[in-house]
Amino acid sequence: MAKKKVMTMEEALQAILASGEGNPFRPMLEFIRQSALELEMAEHLGAQPYERTGGRLGYRNGYKPRVLYTAVGTLNLLVPQDRDGTGSF
Repeated sequence: MAKKKVMTMEEALQAILASGEGNPFRPMLEFIRQSALELEMAEHLGAQPYERTGGRLGYRNGYKPRVLYTAVGTLNLLVPQDRDGTGSF
């Protein structure tokens, strides 16, 4: 199972600027898309990671590595999964 490294926005920007890659938009787009996937899963389940609520609709079950090909380059994403396989990502 793939593991996800949690970064703050400032850490992500520092890593992007220090990467020295030719196109700085690729790592920025990767960070933004990964954040969007996390928000979508939290909304789908009705709870943030490790949050216990009465309205929770399911549970997370790790990540699946995926590659997304874009005009700015390939994005390596970790798509969150839920136990029931009902997330439409």
